[in-house]
Amino acid sequence: MVTRRRSLVWSSSLLFAAVSAGCGGPEPVLDAGVDAPVFNDDAPHDAGVDAARDAAPEGPLVPAQICPGPGCETNEGMLEVGASAVTITPEPGTYDIVLGPDGMPDDDSDYEPASDGDSIEDTNGNGRDDAAWMAGFGMGRGAIGAHNDQWARAIALRSGDTTIVLCVIDTVGYMINQMDLVRAMVPAELGVDYVFMAATHVHEARDTIGIWGADISSSGLDPDYMRFVRERSAQAIEEAVERLEPATVEMVSFRLSEVDLDPTMDGIQPEIRRFLGDNRDPFVLDDQIRMMRFVRADGMDAPGTPATPDASGSRAAAGPSTSTIATLINFAAHPEYEGSNQRELSSDIGHWVRTTIETGGDGPDADTDPEVAGVGGIAVFWNGALGSQIGPNELLLRDWEGAEVPEDQQVTSQHVGSSLGYWALRALVEDDAVPARRTELDGSMVPISFRRARFFVRIQNTAYHIAFRSNLFDREVYNYDEGRPISFPRNSNIPEAETELAVIRIGPAQLFTMPGELDPMLFVGTRGDRAYTPPSYHGGMPVPDGLENPPVIPAEEIPHVLQLRDDDVEADDVWLLGLTNDFLGYFVPEFDYQLNTSVPFLAEAPGQHYEETNSIGPEGWPRLWSKLVELVGFEP
Repeated sequence: MVTRRRSLVWSSSLLFAAVSAGCGGPEPVLDAGVDAPVFNDDAPHDAGVDAARDAAPEGPLVPAQICPGPGCETNEGMLEVGASAVTITPEPGTYDIVLGPDGMPDDDSDYEPASDGDSIEDTNGNGRDDAAWMAGFGMGRGAIGAHNDQWARAIALRSGDTTIVLCVIDTVGYMINQMDLVRAMVPAELGVDYVFMAATHVHEARDTIGIWGADISSSGLDPDYMRFVRERSAQAIEEAVERLEPATVEMVSFRLSEVDLDPTMDGIQPEIRRFLGDNRDPFVLDDQIRMMRFVRADGMDAPGTPATPDASGSRAAAGPSTSTIATLINFAAHPEYEGSNQRELSSDIGHWVRTTIETGGDGPDADTDPEVAGVGGIAVFWNGALGSQIGPNELLLRDWEGAEVPEDQQVTSQHVGSSLGYWALRALVEDDAVPARRTELDGSMVPISFRRARFFVRIQNTAYHIAFRSNLFDREVYNYDEGRPISFPRNSNIPEAETELAVIRIGPAQLFTMPGELDPMLFVGTRGDRAYTPPSYHGGMPVPDGLENPPVIPAEEIPHVLQLRDDDVEADDVWLLGLTNDFLGYFVPEFDYQLNTSVPFLAEAPGQHYEETNSIGPEGWPRLWSKLVELVGFEP
């Protein structure tokens, strides 16, 4: 069984740096100026959710944009769809290689020049150390090559005067300021009303956030690579819009808990822990996989092309010659199946899910190659409610014959990603083995609409304060006095960041965006049919006996996104688009949000409370929920 605990190297290193920068005494007092943070055990570290904001009082939320509306007057007309995929894989020779003491590429994942004799080879000959630091686990993990490509993948949709683009990149995260730079690069004459951007949260791609550099004092951001990602993302968006053509859509969803995932046993065995698990109790998953397959309205096949990009990094549809333009797939999983020791750049399970959908895949009874043919087109994976470490945790990894699959290796992501892609294909081709919900819609029945709003959130996390002050994060914060101490315990002078929420309608489907990693319970709730706990996990108990500091699920249902769907939207047609339009870390249910009482954010509270150390603070989810309620209920 695979159980992965998160490394607290980053937070504990910031703790060391913070204390070292402070008064130097054995009992520093956290008056939190990030310049001299101090820790006072008597401070009310669990308070803050209801504390008064430092900023000026707010009025009611007013959306930044509503379409149809001014500038996008109608959404009536035939649906048009276009797609593109452009590589963002760092090009060979553009980054330095980390060498071990023997002068060969280092065989471990930690860059330690002092203790291990590691060094950086000036591979690109520019006279500076610029290794491709990989994001998602610990610091000092320099890439030595690429196992498979990372991509910027975009789907453009137009109905009437309303045009949106959904663009997702294979990175650990992407902040709102970088997204705005990409949006500014899209030519105005293309008529795009808005670009919704996200990261897949892959843990084997180059750092795009800044906290995974060589060490605690070094940013992992490379300006040249960041510019490269922006340019390639804008290219994918532009190409997708230029390829718009009339289309129909097939909307398909199914639940892994209703599929026979263990054919070695009699009857239906919904053992989703072969693919997905949870690292934090309550063990509750969103086990639904949601897809939209966009097909050429004339039914004509588009020429099949190789998945190999051209010199510009771009390619058209991959796989067989089909009428598919694109397939959008949405489910929740941390793309970190290859483990923390991986040194080759990769898009992890995203690569295998997409490739299988495009070109086909084998299953338990493969007599042909492949057993299920791909649907072609461009497949786009968009992550969901993956908070609480949904992914390769508490797994029971098995292949189709029931043999164990190694954990934390490239073969792990290949098996899990291609298996999930296989079941998705079975659902798309209307296979009775997958009890899927399907809706086929003519292009005239798929109006596009959206509303979005920007607002400020308080950044209460002390570790984040240090990262801002150390220029590890490349984004602005607002509404605080740089000359005064920042104090989380005293709830004063807390910096704020601007972020965004949006609600999108694509025909009968309603898509909610979240600027980070949402706990599944905040999407599907704590009880009922959609809050799924595998029977193999302690007999289906979300909270097993014997836990240290166990969570207590409230007697009443908690507020969750499904409750906000429109009256004409079925629960199965609600999507959660995670890490979208910003990257603010984890969002944890209020009933289970706990901080370490001695060093909040820089160490975990007893029990399972890693996510709080990488959250913006206890006000995070309540703030987002209140703004989402306002956005949904806003009447122009």
